[in-house]
Amino acid sequence: MLSDKSLKSYFVISLILIFCLAKAVCLKCLLSSDFCHFIKKLTERERIEILGMIGFGDRIRTQKEVVELFNETHLDRHPFSQSMRNFGHVRDLPKSGRPSKSEEDQLNVLLTIQENHHSTLNQLASDYNMAASTVHKIMKKATYHPYK
Repeated sequence: MLSDKSLKSYFVISLILIFCLAKAVCLKCLLSSDFCHFIKKLTERERIEILGMIGFGDRIRTQKEVVELFNETHLDRHPFSQSMRNFGHVRDLPKSGRPSKSEEDQLNVLLTIQENHHSTLNQLASDYNMAASTVHKIMKKATYHPYK
């Protein structure tokens, strides 16, 4: 006997395959689409519900119809149709805001490391007036292995 969790997984996989067959879309294409990016942020119950909304056979809804239907039934969630209407997709936009440290500061830290690879995190942090954790993040992003 299958557990509830494995039954749910089986059901979701079945619905995805039905969707692929009905739309004549390969699974790889489905997983690389904007729709898949949007569906990752939903709960399992909402994902199953959306797959049911898509339909199958003669009655296949478009992405726009599914988004509108989902928004009608889930009034407490952000209206994705507004995002679709404004931007033509349901992906999240890049976040704006100040960078944690300027590019110049980051380059200076990396150049210092290049010149003197025996520098410690604390020494670099005090030289550039920043936290040791910030220096560590800069080094990690540049794939350096910092020493303490």
